[in-house]
Amino acid sequence: MLGSSQTEILKTLLYAPEGVNIDGMSQRLGISRNATYQHVKTLERDGLIARHDVEKTKGRPGQTYRLTREGQATFTQSYSLIATLLIGAVKQDLGEGKLTALLENLGHSLAEGVKEDLASMPIADRVSRISEIMKSLGYETVLETDQETPETPPQIVAHHCIFHDVAEEHPEVCSMDLALLGSLSGCSVDHSECIVRGGGKCRFKFQTK
Repeated sequence: MLGSSQTEILKTLLYAPEGVNIDGMSQRLGISRNATYQHVKTLERDGLIARHDVEKTKGRPGQTYRLTREGQATFTQSYSLIATLLIGAVKQDLGEGKLTALLENLGHSLAEGVKEDLASMPIADRVSRISEIMKSLGYETVLETDQETPETPPQIVAHHCIFHDVAEEHPEVCSMDLALLGSLSGCSVDHSECIVRGGGKCRFKFQTK
């Protein structure tokens, strides 16, 4: 069972796919470098994180750590194997088009009962509330403002997708997320970056209709 410091290290690396060194993690945790190193070695031994060398302009390469696939899976709260088999069976029976439509309808259904409470909110508050809803479902989300167009709604950035394993095999699953976010926000949603498509995170941009 992971301790609080080890859990915090995993979360720190989740938000930093480029990697973090021992000093950076020590500062984040507020504990000594030696104590941090001991936690890091335990996580590395368990296969949850791995070393990564970063080129430096002078001297030896710097050493950082990144999450492994097993480390990312510690944040997963879905039964991915069963879901993958189920989605695969539905796709084989109905075809890709009907599967996508089914998942979109499911996303809209999930939004029912919540979107009415959001409808009266300003769009920025609405997106903020949607981010909190996603967190309750198991996502790790943050809000980001586009510096070039600060008047637009904030973006939701998900550093972890609860359907990652399923979506790798059946990318149609993303249509459920987009339908859910579209229904809750009343906006069109641009999935501009996607973990499954090789991105470091999932990024959702909202445009008022």
